[in-house]
Amino acid sequence: MEYGLGEKPSQGGDVYSFGVMLLELLSGKSPMDASFEGDQNLISWISYGFQSNAIMEVIDPKLTGLIDVSGAQLNEKLDCLKKTIEVGLACTSYAVGGRMNMRDVLRSLKEAKDMLIKGN
Repeated sequence: MEYGLGEKPSQGGDVYSFGVMLLELLSGKSPMDASFEGDQNLISWISYGFQSNAIMEVIDPKLTGLIDVSGAQLNEKLDCLKKTIEVGLACTSYAVGGRMNMRDVLRSLKEAKDMLIKGN
């Protein structure tokens, strides 16, 4: 977003771009997907799903096919997804000062991975 508006490259812009990419990977949608209505975009759509506790509705169906919803460790799998979405949303905070730094991003993503591994 920022780079597209002519802003100079910055760490905050890089974090934002990483967050968008992470949300794209999780949702399977582009930031300006044709399915979004009005002012809605990838970030607002995923944020609404996250706040409404409708995580599975914003996850790419190709990914949900990998999650055995009747299988063991479902809670760990969902916690991992929630944590990863949380990271993507924190990276895409409108206010640059509200964004995670990349060191914290890495730590949080490792925590998400550990949740998944402990469940298996």
